[in-house]
Amino acid sequence: MMHQQTAVIKEQAEKNSEFLPDYYQYYDILSRHLGCRIEETAFNKKAVYPRQLEIHLGNDSGRPCNLQCKHCQGSELQKEMTDVSEFVIRLIHNLKGKIPFYIFGGLYSEPLKNSNIINIIRSIKKYGSNFGIHTKGTLLWTLHKKKGFIEQLYTLSDCNDYLSVSIDSGFAESFSKTKNASPKLFDNIIKALEIIKGLRKSDSKKKFVLRLTYLLNEHNSDPRELMNIIAIAKQMQVDSLRFSVPYHFFGRTVNDCKIYRDNYETPMYNFVRPVLEPYLTNNMGEKPQFALMSPDHQDIYKLSFSHCFFGYYQITLGVDGYFYRCSSCASPSFSHIRLGKATDSVERFEWVLLMNQRESFNPQKMCFPRHARCNRIATEINSVTEIRKYG
Repeated sequence: MMHQQTAVIKEQAEKNSEFLPDYYQYYDILSRHLGCRIEETAFNKKAVYPRQLEIHLGNDSGRPCNLQCKHCQGSELQKEMTDVSEFVIRLIHNLKGKIPFYIFGGLYSEPLKNSNIINIIRSIKKYGSNFGIHTKGTLLWTLHKKKGFIEQLYTLSDCNDYLSVSIDSGFAESFSKTKNASPKLFDNIIKALEIIKGLRKSDSKKKFVLRLTYLLNEHNSDPRELMNIIAIAKQMQVDSLRFSVPYHFFGRTVNDCKIYRDNYETPMYNFVRPVLEPYLTNNMGEKPQFALMSPDHQDIYKLSFSHCFFGYYQITLGVDGYFYRCSSCASPSFSHIRLGKATDSVERFEWVLLMNQRESFNPQKMCFPRHARCNRIATEINSVTEIRKYG
């Protein structure tokens, strides 16, 4: 009987570990955006508006980010910064909703350091588009105390918008080690989550989706800590919590990344998987949804494609004020694949889109030999579409 129970638990755990929420099914998301499979419409020599524009906002503080996370993937890249928020607002007004999603993130920057972000989001919502914010979360509480930021954000949002907080710790002590920051900032994140919980509880429409992400390392992967962040996610009634092992730093050679994967990513994943398996969800109806991203979803062993289809999903405006093909190369370190300067001209922007959707662009020549590589989204889209289009 005990053997049968063990077999059932193991089978269920294997099934759970393979489940990923709909918003991680990137090829399907892109196909829905285009209205057809991407291989059926790609490279038709006509600028196609992508599903989203990712914006890395600069600020006037002199520092792109308020933290120095150990796993910061852009930490070894050149870090020029300029504030293009006024350009962004004008571009949004000129596009009038032609881009469905605007994502605020950063290769080496923190979007909430920009004082104009609420005005930008207000412009986005005016034209019926949606937003997603990827933040470390440490500024949410401070901004809310000063400006009522969380309530403003919540009021502007609908159920298709999201806020993703990279919490990366279950306790303040490991947070301090992971982020090279004061442990008090962990408490500030929890305070912010409490405010969001209260707003969502008082509003039957339940507006923006709240996601937590957790990058695993040697400081935050103790089973006791993993159980605590799961308890926090449940207590705060978040929509999802995703665990993953961080990429190797962008700008490293492919060989370095393979060594890192074999010596760090895979062992770390194998260490935490038995602990997390009983908690991983396997359908969209469960809340919170708990997911563990396998290294198989990472990029390094899948970089065999010679075309880039990612331009139909996203284009990125880097914190240095230039458009890039993707968020993982949005740094002056990869200036050879810049697409053009920030602009509020629709005509100029469509030219940039067309440059981003060229069939002749070959990642095997332009990206990988120069240590630029795809993120998880681009990897999935490019891998699947290349096979379907070219065999």
